[in-house]
Amino acid sequence: MKAILSKKHYIQLIILETYLANGQVTVQQLEETTQATKQTILKQLNELENRGFFQVEKKKDHLLLRKNKPISYSEVYSYIYQDSVQIQFISLVFSCPFITTSEILKKLKISKSQFRRIKKQVADFLNCHDICLTDSPFYFTGDSSKLYQFFYVFFSEKYHANTQYILPKEQLILDQLLQAFTELPNFSTSREQQRLSSWIWVIIKLSVHIQKSTTYYKSADKNAISSATLPFDDSRIVIDYAHFKEVFKLSYTGVVQSNLLTFQSMMKEPKLSLEMQGKKQSLIQLTTELYQLFGENKEIELHYSIDQSLTLSGKIKYLLNDQKKRFVIEFFKQNGRFSAHTANRLLQKLITFRNEINDDPLFYEWLYLTIIYDKHLKELIRKNQQKKKIGLAFTYDQVHSELLITLLKTKLNEYAVFEIIDVQDSVMNDQNADSIDYWISNIPIAPQKNWLLLDNYPSLKEIRTLELLLQQSTIQPLIEALKKPLPTD
Repeated sequence: MKAILSKKHYIQLIILETYLANGQVTVQQLEETTQATKQTILKQLNELENRGFFQVEKKKDHLLLRKNKPISYSEVYSYIYQDSVQIQFISLVFSCPFITTSEILKKLKISKSQFRRIKKQVADFLNCHDICLTDSPFYFTGDSSKLYQFFYVFFSEKYHANTQYILPKEQLILDQLLQAFTELPNFSTSREQQRLSSWIWVIIKLSVHIQKSTTYYKSADKNAISSATLPFDDSRIVIDYAHFKEVFKLSYTGVVQSNLLTFQSMMKEPKLSLEMQGKKQSLIQLTTELYQLFGENKEIELHYSIDQSLTLSGKIKYLLNDQKKRFVIEFFKQNGRFSAHTANRLLQKLITFRNEINDDPLFYEWLYLTIIYDKHLKELIRKNQQKKKIGLAFTYDQVHSELLITLLKTKLNEYAVFEIIDVQDSVMNDQNADSIDYWISNIPIAPQKNWLLLDNYPSLKEIRTLELLLQQSTIQPLIEALKKPLPTD
């Protein structure tokens, strides 16, 4: 969705993403990344500073950004969703189907020429997702499942929680409808119920758009009925038709009822296309090979969420917030301390799988779901992490040295094994010293490799530096490969 952003919001988004990813950013970096002038970048930095994202401190040859408060990716994308007039236009048509041009001009406070440009941008973007934006009065048409997929992701990224867009009176009705899904795995969790509520809400809201282009609804209210029992298997959920229409401004019968039944069926028994079945088999093969790589043979049974993700989300996994990709890359950054042989084989297997399914959003979605749901695989990955060997050589009294050793072991035991070395010991110059990955001492012991100097009591900053050093992944080639987009033909 970056394609429809104004130049201003595009540059602001790149600034914020780069800052969050690296913790620091230079104007020169931003000039290269955004292809904008220094003057333009400084202008956008100033606006972001005024909006409270950070403080800009000017140094002699660079700018230093200091956070005013903790900033998350979700906060950044929510800001773009709320501030971009192009995205506001999409939200407006969704919330006010059949809105006219004059009404849009008034609500968005834009000119006719601005509107024509924005409308074309939005229409072209939506067409890429097989969604059509009609002319005035405006509403959305297209395959209903693709409409649902798009706007479920849209509102999930725009807001931090569905309570920000679902009204309390709407949620009361959604709570009734949720009872038809109680047999689903994980239904008892609040997160699953929130997710289902969002899907149902999107389906209901889009029914106004969908029924405009169908004749299905025309006979829906021929026989006035005050309430009815939903035909959801054995569920007995009574919906008050009049109250439903008062709250959602459309009839429950017809398109809404039909689409909710279809949604329930998809959730209970996900049905995959032949193409998706083939991709699923590739994931089963990958998971099998990962277990074998880490020393186990296991019959693979994928988590039900895999089928649901394919059935519900289709190819739309994200619009702006590519959080699954960030998760996967960061996971392997922090859990990638493998032997060279294991690291190379892991690289080959993941790259092969990625090329086979040829769908990056799906690739990251599946890796994310596999990582969070396959607890045993995570445990195998953890067990196969290699620890660095650290030689500790201090000149302090024994009790002082023991205190430092205890401290370092407490902080760094997950990443390293420690060997106490007498500074005068011959091992310092012996070939056995090659087995030591890092030396930590309070005096220079050059020309030893990877020598680190610590004060008589290491500061928090020094300990954090050591931790980051020891966390370094041996699969950096994989991480760099994952960061690059799939090659296009």
